[in-house]
Amino acid sequence: MLNVTQGYLNSVSHFTRNILTSVYFNDSETPIKENLIRVQVKELGQSGDTLTLGDLCSNEATVKFVMPSVVIPLEGGKFRVEHSIQVGSEYVPISLGTFYISQIEEVEGTNQFT
Repeated sequence: MLNVTQGYLNSVSHFTRNILTSVYFNDSETPIKENLIRVQVKELGQSGDTLTLGDLCSNEATVKFVMPSVVIPLEGGKFRVEHSIQVGSEYVPISLGTFYISQIEEVEGTNQFT
């Protein structure tokens, strides 16, 4: 469970909201924002009568973006996905997790990886 403020909860549940998505590569503190085309995070839980270690939560993220002029090394890399929701006049960030790159696909000038 994520610890958030009441202001964050109010903003998330409001019928209109502003959300920014950022992706950070390989422990960088400089996010990729403008070059993002699509970010998809799948969070899967375990259902059934038994629970095996590692089966409780399985998350996967897929990112499609245009490579910036400074090339980011993707092979063997990792990335962190962060959503920031507007609360009042500022954006409050929430990390959706760190993911390790296992598949890379280049299509028509874009990069997609999972």
